[in-house]
Amino acid sequence: MAASEEVYAKELFKCGKGYPLWQPEATEDDIEIELGDVGYLDKGGFCRLFNALRDKEDPLNNKPQHVPDGFERFTIDMQPKRTPNAIGAGPLLSRTVKRVGGKAEAVVHGAKAGFEFECVENQGACVVVGSSAARAELHQARRMKAYMKKNIDSWVYYATEVLGMDKRLDEVLFVRGWVKTTHWAVAAFVERAKNAKVSVSGGLGAIAEVGVGLVVETSSSSVDHHTGPGAPRSRSRRPAPSAIRRGRIVRWLRSGPKSR
Repeated sequence: MAASEEVYAKELFKCGKGYPLWQPEATEDDIEIELGDVGYLDKGGFCRLFNALRDKEDPLNNKPQHVPDGFERFTIDMQPKRTPNAIGAGPLLSRTVKRVGGKAEAVVHGAKAGFEFECVENQGACVVVGSSAARAELHQARRMKAYMKKNIDSWVYYATEVLGMDKRLDEVLFVRGWVKTTHWAVAAFVERAKNAKVSVSGGLGAIAEVGVGLVVETSSSSVDHHTGPGAPRSRSRRPAPSAIRRGRIVRWLRSGPKSR
């Protein structure tokens, strides 16, 4: 069976919002993904090696083992473009998922919301964004590409020879942008999921950010899902997901070129 994170990323990447993270929450020390992070993907989440926009003495660059030899900070002349309301609260669906049923309560700031979705093919994915999502993005793409070309070999060496990982050049990513929200629900229609349905209910909007999460319900074994952060436990025949830490989280990851 295909991995949930692979199906989710493949299906929602086509929406053009960046690379969708199946596990978008902050790390165990509540550190979010930041612009300039260099790292890799693991089980649908992003793992930082170091941050190229920070000095080597910066706390973000003290883990897991400082920075690569010959580290040079990536400098920018233009401030990142920031869009406070890049994506409105509500659902985003892959082309193989449609909204159905009578769960269509009005969504106003802080209102209760109810959605029902059905997969019309064998695989699909959806996300319900709990509150309006902000976006930040670096626009000096030409400089970024030149920086990566100059440094990518040392990054791969650092990951493989210093940290002992098994990483290829095309698995090392540079974060040039992100989209973040406060609470969310994701679902992947993994395999043989045609006609499988999922319901998402809870609070949307700015007022709902405090203490009101989203709940996912499904009785189909073809659907994998989870919510966060700090949302109520999902009601499903599937095992509940592990605890999700509180804090603002990342929804989409925009990465720079992965190779020469």
